[in-house]
Order: sequence, then C-alpha cells, then structure tokens
Amino acid sequence: FTPLSTEGMRLATPAAVPLRLGGWILAIAAALLMIDLLVMLRLRGRLPGPAGSSIPKPMAAALVAMAAILLSEPVTAQTSETGQTQLAYIAGTSADATVAAGLEALSTALTRRTSVAAGPVAGVAADAADLGRYPLVYWPAYARTSMTPAEADNLRRYVQRGGLILFDFGRPLGAGSGARRLLSPLGLPSLAEADADHVLFKSYYLLDTAGGGALWVDAGTDGDSGRVSGTVLGGGNWASSWSGAVGRSPSQRENALRFGINLVIYALTGTYKADQVHTETLLDRIGGGE
Repeated sequence: FTPLSTEGMRLATPAAVPLRLGGWILAIAAALLMIDLLVMLRLRGRLPGPAGSSIPKPMAAALVAMAAILLSEPVTAQTSETGQTQLAYIAGTSADATVAAGLEALSTALTRRTSVAAGPVAGVAADAADLGRYPLVYWPAYARTSMTPAEADNLRRYVQRGGLILFDFGRPLGAGSGARRLLSPLGLPSLAEADADHVLFKSYYLLDTAGGGALWVDAGTDGDSGRVSGTVLGGGNWASSWSGAVGRSPSQRENALRFGINLVIYALTGTYKADQVHTETLLDRIGGGE
C-alpha cells in the first residue's frame, strides 16, 4: 500500500513504561497471610510463650514494615500535554488578545463540563505545517479579511484531512461582510444554512441557535450523509462572548459557550449524534409494533 501522508501531523509520544505492581501485591498478600497465621498460632499457644502475651519484637517489626508499605503514598501518573486537546486561532491580527482570552474561557468550560482535557490555546500561522494537531482553528474574519495562495492551499489540506475552521465575521453575514472575497481562494464546496436539526446543534447541548444570525456549513452535512463540515461561518463574535469582553447578558454568554462546546465536540466526534435526529420516528415505530 502507498504510505499515508503525514504532513502536518505529529507522531505520538511513547507512553511511560508502566509500573508492574503485581509481584509486590502478591508478596504483600503472602506476608500478611503469614503474619496472620503466626499471630493465630501464638494466641492458641502453639508457639513458645504464654497465650495473650505481647508479640515478639521480630514480628512487631515485620508488622510495622508492612504497615509502612501499605500506607505509603501511591505513585501517581504524570499527564503530559500531548494528551490534551488544544484549540488554535490564526494569529497576527489586532484581535489576538481577545481571541486568545475567548478560547481560553471556552477551554476552561470544556474541561469543567465535558471529558475533553483542554490544553493551552495556540496562536498559529495560516500556513503552518502542523495545523493537523488542532481539531479546531478559529479565524477572526473581522480582523483578517484575506489570505495568500499558500495559506489557502494549506488550509484546504487541513480541512480535507478532517480539520474544522470557524470563520467569525463578527456580525451577521450579508452584503458587505467580505465572506465571498475571503473564502474564494479556498475553493470550498457549496454552503448551506444550518437549521435547528443540524447535528452541530445536538452534538452536546440541544440548541436552537448559535447567536449572531445565520450559521453556514458545508451543504449535505446535516447528519444523514455522515459527512462532517470542514468550515463553519457566522457572525457571532464568539471569542468576545466566551471571554465576557463584550456587553452580553449571562444568558447570551452561556448560549455562546454552549455553542462553542458543541462545535468542539462536533470537530472531535463528527456525526455520532445524528441518530438522535431519528429518535422520535424510532419510538413511533416501536409503539406501533412495526
């Protein structure tokens, strides 16, 4: 077979050698059994010395040693950053601080609310060779309105390998947003507005809207086809909402955080929640005896 291209991907770091504790545990169990047997024989008078007398010093020393072993602090495994999920954003714009703070807030929410172990946020260049390590890349389209052919080619490969780019235009899309001018070098497939039945709105939380007007995704990615959208377009100004930097109500910020969590789960797991779209139909069939 032709070897798979590994461009943009990093080899996994070898895991630490596991500690083999089976022999120690068996030895401790055998030692405890022997001590219990000796104590029982002593109390029954089968060993020298009157029953009920104090335990001999060698046996007491053995008991103390065993207690020290059993009560010693356990060995804890060290978690490396390679096991963490990092969110990234296109750096080099006036919005770097705002976007980084927003993604940090989203990463904190992910760690607290889901099983995703979110690591430090990374600012990256659009033509970086290692984009493949990030499941989600945030493009602040209100601060960066164009891309070079080399950047477009790199991002196209990133999307084709399963990555997801969120283009945030900071306001609802429409005439004058610059979306067509920014995205035309990418040669994206047809886009469609994501409705409330799209799997993106069900990947973790059940949502009706992402905020910021219409949300656009690759056409035919609602869930039935099994395809995952590689691009998501909108104008929610989400990074500012996640960090609380803009004047949003608590409910609006919460909705923005839930959308961000849904987006990351969608990027990591794809359309695994798509079957829930058919739950009502399946229940109707079960109830009808079909």
